[in-house]
Amino acid sequence: MNKAEQELIQPEQDKTPEQQIEELKQKNKELKDRLKEAITDPVTGLERRAGLFQDINQEITEMMGEKGLKKLEELTDNELIEFIDQLLNNETIKKQPLNIAICDVAYLSLANKSGLQGGDQLLGRIGDAARAVGSPKVTLPEDLNESEKKPIVKFFRHGGDELTAIVREWPQEAEQKLQKFAQQVSKIKNIKDFEEANLSTHIDYGLAHITEALTAFKKIMETKEGPKDIPPSARLKNLENIWLEIAELKATIEKTKIRLKLLAELKTKQPELYDKVIAYLRKGAHNITEKKLNELIEQADQKFSGEKWDDITSEFIIQELKNEKALDEQSQINLETILKSE
Repeated sequence: MNKAEQELIQPEQDKTPEQQIEELKQKNKELKDRLKEAITDPVTGLERRAGLFQDINQEITEMMGEKGLKKLEELTDNELIEFIDQLLNNETIKKQPLNIAICDVAYLSLANKSGLQGGDQLLGRIGDAARAVGSPKVTLPEDLNESEKKPIVKFFRHGGDELTAIVREWPQEAEQKLQKFAQQVSKIKNIKDFEEANLSTHIDYGLAHITEALTAFKKIMETKEGPKDIPPSARLKNLENIWLEIAELKATIEKTKIRLKLLAELKTKQPELYDKVIAYLRKGAHNITEKKLNELIEQADQKFSGEKWDDITSEFIIQELKNEKALDEQSQINLETILKSE
């Protein structure tokens, strides 16, 4: 019997204080390892999306303060509208370095063409790109020092082809941080199915500042039917969901613009390649039909850049978004908030 086996069966009362302390340390380490594994996405190595909601909740709480958060939960609907208006006119809130980003991994279904392993490899390398721009390794909160608790940018695996991020910068600097991330992603090479289709690794993203979420939240409370009856206990969650959806709508608009241009160019210049990849790329272009794509190409006179093309594609995207059955009243308001800010 070796030493480890002897220690395993050794009665607790016969163990020295040093042995007991060592055992407790080992058990604590094993527990932490299991907890870290539970909050880590195994494909990207990034924290799972539950961590994003925890961080958002903490940031809003700190921004409003305990009194402000209490108001969010206790004010009447009309009083809440006035309170949000005060927040939106607060210069500190306007300049708050606080943004949420939604990032879509382009062509993931094509990377999965030969099996899920291809897509997983791509996602793993995108996780590396996130860490390359400063997103921290997954660490339990109690193991962080004060300077590590609020990294400037922190990415999360949201699910499917989406990553989310919290970016603690002013909007302009936050945009630059996301551009740097997109550049890192574009450097990922040797994706077989991408090379065969002459495509580069790409990520589309949408960035939303906290004031955009507050603006849309206020508008839903001011609908013509009267203040929206959102239960006090659900107000904070509703604000968080609005914030995420604004970022997601922005990412969808950006992705669709890029994908429409790609499909139009392939269809007119490389029809054989278009036929090979359209099944994997159509969804990213809002599931555009062949008939509608042909109409857009004809309207643009086969010129897929410039103001005319931008106007044509923007009109298509906005109309498609508005036609979606899933685009409820809140989503319509979120979309209008985006359009007015551009």
